Amino acid sequence: NIMLLGVYTPELLMPMAQALQLTGVQRAFVVHGSGLDEIALHGNTQIIEINQGALIERTIKPQDFGLKNHSIDKIKGGTPTENANIIKDILSGQGKSAHNAAVIINCAALLYLHNKADSLTKAAQLAADVLASGKALDTLLALVKLSNQEVSLTTNDNDTAINTHTQIKAEK
Repeated sequence: NIMLLGVYTPELLMPMAQALQLTGVQRAFVVHGSGLDEIALHGNTQIIEINQGALIERTIKPQDFGLKNHSIDKIKGGTPTENANIIKDILSGQGKSAHNAAVIINCAALLYLHNKADSLTKAAQLAADVLASGKALDTLLALVKLSNQEVSLTTNDNDTAINTHTQIKAEK
């Protein structure tokens, strides 16, 4: 019932917000950030906020989260291995400022939408604190460990056991 949705062109902001509203979404940000379908670190982000049935148009910027602007080049990824290392660094509290900001700004929007903070700045601080603590990587590693376990599921319909096993490497 809560969403953060990016659109590739500002012309889709209102139609997508109205569509979400029609499907019963109570709280959402539909965003277009300076040419990207996400909240921008490099400039302004146009948003339509859905809040208990109301559609609110506004523009936000990284400073509204207590963050500074970063160029797109600063958050560019690389090979799959490089990207995995970037993610590991971010989640362990060792990420570069721009990479951390990209995660913080999106987490903050969701924390705000879920009423975990009453401002974008406070929500960003919560997200930054979690990243700095390294707890985010611990949580990911726990999920990876759990997903690597063999799970037996029994369906109620015919009592047939279904075994699944997922291979994901967990390294800290």
